[in-house]
Amino acid sequence: MRSFTKGSISSAVKTIRSNRARSFTTMLGIIIGVVSAIVVVGIGEGARVQVRDQIGQLGKDLIIIRPGSQTSSSGLFGSLGALKAPAIGARLTPQDVAAAEQAKHVAAVVPLGIIDGNISVDKASKFSGQVVATSSSFAEVLHQEVEFGGFFNSNATVSDMAVIGPNVAADLFGEAVPLGRAFSFRGHDFVVTGVFKPFEAAPLTSQVDFNNAIFIPFDVAEDISANSASIYEILVQPTDGDQQDAAIQSLNAKLAASHGGSRNFTVQQQSQSLGVTNGILSLLAALVLAAAATSLLVGGVGI
Repeated sequence: MRSFTKGSISSAVKTIRSNRARSFTTMLGIIIGVVSAIVVVGIGEGARVQVRDQIGQLGKDLIIIRPGSQTSSSGLFGSLGALKAPAIGARLTPQDVAAAEQAKHVAAVVPLGIIDGNISVDKASKFSGQVVATSSSFAEVLHQEVEFGGFFNSNATVSDMAVIGPNVAADLFGEAVPLGRAFSFRGHDFVVTGVFKPFEAAPLTSQVDFNNAIFIPFDVAEDISANSASIYEILVQPTDGDQQDAAIQSLNAKLAASHGGSRNFTVQQQSQSLGVTNGILSLLAALVLAAAATSLLVGGVGI
């Protein structure tokens, strides 16, 4: 028996050596197939955990308004279509913010707008992040703590307040706590009144890295930008989690009226983003696993 096993091994080694190209193809196909399967499973689970953690941090009852109508088709490609870019001409405006504030069962409305322009400190321009126009409810709705100083509030009479992400403190001012430091933006002088703790969960949108952003009051942003701020998202906090569906229904009605009856916007529960993400990840997993199966097939041909 031992001699038979030894002979089989010896014969296998000779076969491998005599067919090096085929042996290499077989080995490469198996390695690629196995590694691809392991990688796609690991990445998929990691992304799902990140989205679940974000939803847990921000709250499942948060409502998100975005420009453009998203598809509601089921299946993998339906989920992929739900993340398509907004249609040409679809945009959110300050009128939409006002309409959302008038909706029923709404406790807080947080617009998120991006304003272009150069940031100057000591007459030098050296900022590569983004300026976000938002409301005084931003920190509360996102459950984000201001580590140093405080966030601007609706009762403030000073219009030059700004709160910055943790990366901005070092990149723009060269210090960890630049409270009281001033900068100029679009001809308006601002003073840093707060520095956020690092944002652990990335926003559901990829528009802005909050850790590398400057936040200014929305009404001030409207004044200095001549109402040209690009609102990419509106966050809405319902009065109660049980009233989320009623709030969404009211928001749809108010926004439809604001858009002249056009449904070029989407009102979505934050938890729905998890389903969309799972659909996208499943699609990517299927594509990668198909490639892995092809590699294993190539390996089989080699054998």
